[in-house]
Amino acid sequence: MQYNAGVALITALDDYQIKSAADGIPTGSIVKPNSEALSLKYGGIFDIGKNYSNPHCQHRSGLDIDIGMANFQASSYHTQLVANLEDKLLAAGYTFPEGSESPYATPTEQSQPGYHWHAHYDGP
Repeated sequence: MQYNAGVALITALDDYQIKSAADGIPTGSIVKPNSEALSLKYGGIFDIGKNYSNPHCQHRSGLDIDIGMANFQASSYHTQLVANLEDKLLAAGYTFPEGSESPYATPTEQSQPGYHWHAHYDGP
């Protein structure tokens, strides 16, 4: 399943870029999502600091990714890009288990430094 999560993520990101371009967003304005914390391909602990603990304990199964939102928030195409990314991640089998780390976060939560989406692969 971990392998499928990686393939699904790549597919979702490609589809996000295609959809955004089809919506008329200039190529140079399509934000490239960046990962702030990604599961290892086959799961396991990813811990450079050797102090593995929350908040990234879910990232050891190979099915989770955190996607930084700062570049999206700064974009003049913010609303459409975020909607496209959400749509393509959901279509690929990803969910957002943490409300405060999702497209459904409150405006206050979205304004916090380090705001990101935590996406979990559940499969198609």
